[in-house]
Amino acid sequence: MFSNTNSQYQNPQTSYYNSHNQTVPIINQSQIGKPVYQPQQPELLETEMKIFRGQNQVQELQVANPQPIKQASSQIVIQNQYQQQQVKQNSKVSYLIDWIMYFLPIAFLILILIVMSCMVGAKIKHFNPEGAHNTLKTLKENLEMDPIEDIIEANEVTPEVTMIEYFRHRNIRCPNGYELADIGQWDGIKSGCLCENGETSHAATCFYKSSCQRVRSHDSVNLNIWQSKSFCIKKYQDWQNLIGLTCDNGYKQCGNICVPITKRCPLSNLIKRNSRSDEEHSIQIGNHIFIKQYQDADSVVDLQLVPGLGQSQSSPCYNYEFNPKFQSELYYPFAKRPEKGCDQYLDLQNHRITLDHFQIHKVYEQNDLNDLLHQLPFYQSYMDNQDTYSFQLIKRIKINPIQECRKLKPNQVDKISVSSRSLYHTEKYLSFIILLLTAISLFLIPILYLIRNRLFEWKDMTEFQQPRFFCGVTFLIATLCVILGAFYLYHVNGDNGLKEHNHLFSSYLEKNCFQDEGLILAINQVNTFAKNVYHSTYNYVVFAFYGSISFMIILALFMLFQFCEHKSVFDNPWQHRNQRQYYEFY
Repeated sequence: MFSNTNSQYQNPQTSYYNSHNQTVPIINQSQIGKPVYQPQQPELLETEMKIFRGQNQVQELQVANPQPIKQASSQIVIQNQYQQQQVKQNSKVSYLIDWIMYFLPIAFLILILIVMSCMVGAKIKHFNPEGAHNTLKTLKENLEMDPIEDIIEANEVTPEVTMIEYFRHRNIRCPNGYELADIGQWDGIKSGCLCENGETSHAATCFYKSSCQRVRSHDSVNLNIWQSKSFCIKKYQDWQNLIGLTCDNGYKQCGNICVPITKRCPLSNLIKRNSRSDEEHSIQIGNHIFIKQYQDADSVVDLQLVPGLGQSQSSPCYNYEFNPKFQSELYYPFAKRPEKGCDQYLDLQNHRITLDHFQIHKVYEQNDLNDLLHQLPFYQSYMDNQDTYSFQLIKRIKINPIQECRKLKPNQVDKISVSSRSLYHTEKYLSFIILLLTAISLFLIPILYLIRNRLFEWKDMTEFQQPRFFCGVTFLIATLCVILGAFYLYHVNGDNGLKEHNHLFSSYLEKNCFQDEGLILAINQVNTFAKNVYHSTYNYVVFAFYGSISFMIILALFMLFQFCEHKSVFDNPWQHRNQRQYYEFY
């Protein structure tokens, strides 16, 4: 009934080909009954697709993952399946938000770069008076020292101790309540390169200089022996600062402090005598006999060895980074504190008593420093046998006895110095870090944009979300600006300076609490510096502080809106619209 004449053409046998992109012919029956051969188009690769766009929708033709139908002789036949997906259409506003998310951090970076550049430029005009801060540190340490109640010779040594061990102050015993006195310090050496002609350079440059030697650093060494003797001191424990004109009940006044009424005043002076008329109250220092005095006067708080003869301009410097100078004016170039004299803040002439002096090389020998010093290149060239150390008593620094000045305490002096110094260093380092990060970020913006479509072996830049990167870096910079602003506002009084300076400096300067010229100069310089820092950088810091907070809030709002629109954030705004799943022009 039915003819099978053309069945072989109607149902052709399946053909297999070595490659999936070869043409597979199929046979259809034409209208006149003659078989017609029609070639089949090559199979689409997985990454190929066609986009059919209508008036209000887009149809995307995708090829499903090929599945093998039959495998023979390593040949795979892949059957492609196509699915159609409906894509949401988003508004133009959503597309605009993506570009805003890209340009918002760029605008913030440019603004911060301008602000930080202006702030750094303003700070350069006001140098930090480091010497003044060091002088206030000397004042603080002097005021917080316990007065010396008594001083005795440390002569009790075990019989087995040799002379060398004695000079190394081993097994030297002090009575109960006493401690071995550190009467001085060799400050140590910094590393470097020293030449025979006195030329100095960095340690790394020594390897190619034939007449130069490398200097290795050494820590400081305490000095305990003076002319073959050590001393034991007893610190006064139960004492109070004198506040006002009288001491509290149960206390009596001894100079500028108050001590229990049942105890004698602390050590106030040592008076030279020709003989020991009073064995209990006498002490031998070098070749001299001294009588200890415990009067109602400024108390002794420290013992120090000072370079020089102990005459004028030869006492501990207010600026503790400097030392008085030896008679020969020689000092080792890499000494941590060179003995070259005090600076403009002068020294403690009004608060020291010179007792004795001794040759420098003998002081080093008795304190077992010779072996160390001989290892230093050319050290002997900088040591003169005529140079001497002076043995001095250091008294408590005098403060004006009026009630307003007596309230001054060591921790207040520390606050005065630390408030401006910490603010200066915080601004210095944070502003530099912010400026550096901002400059690097702005430098990367055009580079990353130009390579946005490049494919590297190590990174596919088409997948790199630039808005995410720049928003993250900008958020870090904004956080640093907030930290800087919060730290600054904490120290600012709100009127014309810093809290500690307004509350403490002004009153102490007006009442003439300090009598020493060096202290007055240091306090004036620190106070002026604090006000200059306030006036020159306050507006920039506050602008960056509130601007950073505003940026964080705006960025968070845009992120929320972007996520609500297309369930993702930080998308590259230049990506193809069909990959973005919204079309802003329809």
